[in-house]
Amino acid sequence: MHCFNHTEKEAIGICKSCQRGLCPDCATDLGHGLACAGKHEKDVNTIKTLIDLNVKISESTTQTWKAYLLFVALGSVLIHEGLLSEHNFTNVFLGFGICFVAFGVYGYFYNKKLYARKD
Repeated sequence: MHCFNHTEKEAIGICKSCQRGLCPDCATDLGHGLACAGKHEKDVNTIKTLIDLNVKISESTTQTWKAYLLFVALGSVLIHEGLLSEHNFTNVFLGFGICFVAFGVYGYFYNKKLYARKD
């Protein structure tokens, strides 16, 4: 592969932003990828920042099963209260309880399937 700007020179790598071949004169090594000198340094740094942020978010969201467990627990309490209650709100307790449990179970298994693909 040859440099995009200097077709007579061999490329040493590809710009992480525009995907063009770069020779040593055109490339800037940012430590986490090459960029077109004077053109795409900011873009490549932004890409690195976004990747780092996504990794951080991904690591924190693997703990969401605890939130879904909370939904199941709260839903179970509402169902229990609805079944034992003699108030006018029995159907409301049951309805919300069933919704919370269903959401918790669905969310748990959806996330489990989602993160199983990641590994």
